[in-house]
Amino acid sequence: MNESILATRSVAVFPFLDLDRAREDPISTRQVIDFLGSRFKTFGPARLRVSDLPGSRKVEDLQQSARALKVRTILTGTVRNVQGRIRVSVRVLDPSNGEALFAKVLELNEFGPTPSSTTPDWARNIYDLLSTDDWAGLAGANRDPGVRNLEANEAIRAGRKAMASDYTVADLDHAILLFKKAIALEPNSALAHSYLAMAATARTHFVADSSYLEQGRLEALKAFELAPRLMDAHRALAGVYFQEGKFDEALEEEIKTIENGGITERTSIFVGMVLDIVGRPDRALNWYEIAARLKPPPGEVDSAIGDCWTKLGDDERAFRAYDRAIEFQPSSGSGAVGKCRLRFLRGEFEAAREICGTPFRNFNDQGEIAQVAAQLEFFSRSYKPADELYSKLIKNDAHGGGSFYGAITYQSALGRIKQALGANDEAKQLLSDCLAAETAAFKLQPRNSEAAYRLAAVESCLNQTDSALQHLRQAIALGWLDYRSLQRDPRFDSLRTSPELDTLIDGLSAKVAELRSNTNRNR
Repeated sequence: MNESILATRSVAVFPFLDLDRAREDPISTRQVIDFLGSRFKTFGPARLRVSDLPGSRKVEDLQQSARALKVRTILTGTVRNVQGRIRVSVRVLDPSNGEALFAKVLELNEFGPTPSSTTPDWARNIYDLLSTDDWAGLAGANRDPGVRNLEANEAIRAGRKAMASDYTVADLDHAILLFKKAIALEPNSALAHSYLAMAATARTHFVADSSYLEQGRLEALKAFELAPRLMDAHRALAGVYFQEGKFDEALEEEIKTIENGGITERTSIFVGMVLDIVGRPDRALNWYEIAARLKPPPGEVDSAIGDCWTKLGDDERAFRAYDRAIEFQPSSGSGAVGKCRLRFLRGEFEAAREICGTPFRNFNDQGEIAQVAAQLEFFSRSYKPADELYSKLIKNDAHGGGSFYGAITYQSALGRIKQALGANDEAKQLLSDCLAAETAAFKLQPRNSEAAYRLAAVESCLNQTDSALQHLRQAIALGWLDYRSLQRDPRFDSLRTSPELDTLIDGLSAKVAELRSNTNRNR
């Protein structure tokens, strides 16, 4: 009888993740085990087992672990430092479906021998949960109304499928319509509002239309209003902050996503992306490797890993990552785009052109292959083909290109190209319009290194040397590391005779070398 009770009240504790270092933390894991063990003894029989498997895995992995360890539930969590205080998140999962039965974010002082009068006894909550025979009602009560409504749920699932992999603008437009349908059926579905926010925000990556970003922001806030602890609401708001250039806020929201809903490959990739853009590709690599361990489709994160190694100047590792992305996801252009770009950053222009050829040249004219092909001709100073390619791109997205590799807007590229081709009046008009737009953009996003870099590039084209160097220094202070693009970008030609430009490039090169050395030493 005792063995039967122990089996019912059994928990496997997975290693906790240190969110500051992106590594498993055996110390905090042991603290949780010791605390729960001592508290459970005061309540009644229970069994705690330690698992050496990483937490927050797919449902089939949870089921396999539960069977192997002969437990009914799985406990996992995270730890991080917040303003000098240790914060721990704890989640109890039902291995049959992966749903969270209990979730709590705690301060380290809540691990004392007895609960304080102001702190709920969360260990007692977990024990009561283990003593409950049927969890079906508990899980069902916590489900979003959009999930409980069959028709709305179908629309949400179909919309998520449209956004599942390498989606296009058309896929996002279709997903937006489906999420709006779900909201019409269930206006209080925080899940549907969250996914509508994500789809609208993601669309601005392809087409620079601020109305979609505003829609994303409003929908994310509505999701928060309906369900403040919903993981997907935090994800949606993180995406909005990212597109607004508020990277600290974006990182904080995504970390809260992990604390409330566990780590997934998507959340890991997002954290890596934010760290990369603020100038820490070394830390981003750790998060991409976590994503890879969580078993996404093969090749899913390899192009991002290649981008980090490119920034760190380890071209051999970067090429290996890009080749793996191309091998395992041949229908995606991300690996080919990264490899092509690395080739022309190295001055290997013909090799880069071969990559942009078949089988990739038939990709969407607005896709990343089209953008990198235009940038290749621009950086190789083949201005006539560059003019043709950027003219095609700008027809469909007048304000596009700024968030792509090298932060080269179509308008600024065309302005510089027209200068080189002798069309000075047209160049002046393009660059003057671009200067006004980039000045306004940097005012809105003063912490965005790409915004500062784009402004510096346009000012350089207009021979505003002092201002260009000032904004270039700001971009570097905000995390810009890509000195190889700076060396080749024709927009900075007016600064080539300036000793300060050489000093900035040398400083970036030394910083990259130091980051690369530290990364290799810590691996």
